Amino acid sequence: MKINVVTLYVTDQDKARAVYTEKLGFKLRDDAPYGPNFRWLTVVSPEDETTELYLAHQDRYVGARAYREAMFAAGVPVIGFRVADLRGFHGELTANGITFTREPAQQDWGGFGAVVDDGCGNLLNLTQDEAG
Repeated sequence: MKINVVTLYVTDQDKARAVYTEKLGFKLRDDAPYGPNFRWLTVVSPEDETTELYLAHQDRYVGARAYREAMFAAGVPVIGFRVADLRGFHGELTANGITFTREPAQQDWGGFGAVVDDGCGNLLNLTQDEAG
């Protein structure tokens, strides 16, 4: 079994599409209406085009807004991404206007990580296996 689609609840799908494709470096997979008030919007990593990230509008699903708001308020990243060169990626993301809520640093558990605010209501964990 493989992971096919992961759902990430966002405050605004248009903004999410722009942030994830233009600032974070994902590739657009699908952006299509699927009936009234429903939009299927997915992106993929250029390094793994099989696993889709569904950027779902929080108001489409019961409880999604409350979940997203609670996680954000608690400072908990809702998804994690592994990067090869976190320091280099930090520079790229900062230049693209992405805000880091936790700068890249050695973590207590031994990894090297950071947290960013996607501007769409979510915190994202970025991890590099070893400090570069």
